[in-house]
Amino acid sequence: MSTESKEIKGYGCQKAVCRYGGREWTVWFSPEIPADCGLWKFSGLPGLILEAYDGRKDYVFTVRSILQEDDPIVRYGKYGKAKVRKMSREEFRKTERHLYEEPILYTQGASGYFTFIDAVGELGYLQTVFTADNMTYPYNPMELE
Repeated sequence: MSTESKEIKGYGCQKAVCRYGGREWTVWFSPEIPADCGLWKFSGLPGLILEAYDGRKDYVFTVRSILQEDDPIVRYGKYGKAKVRKMSREEFRKTERHLYEEPILYTQGASGYFTFIDAVGELGYLQTVFTADNMTYPYNPMELE
């Protein structure tokens, strides 16, 4: 923790720095909000984390607003309706990289066609024209290690 301070959304914040997942992270937390939680995987500080970013600022999280609500927190099922499968960290990294290298494989149907409804309500088909050459995302995972 540092003595450096700044204001975020009207709250006085204090700076803390840590190393996690192969990146150096800077977080700003507010002791004015005594909740030891925050953004993504960051928690455990004596105040709510309102901002976090890595050293290269590839990832930046900043609170947009703070609302006090009386609504209860509701959790639907253990994982909602998503199918969850346990895998090793190595298998996860391989799957994650594949998603970035060929994202279209995770969005198209098995036929290789997209179906859509056109402006007059007719069903249409669009043959996939995306390939690894023209449809990729840079692989820059939040956790490098």
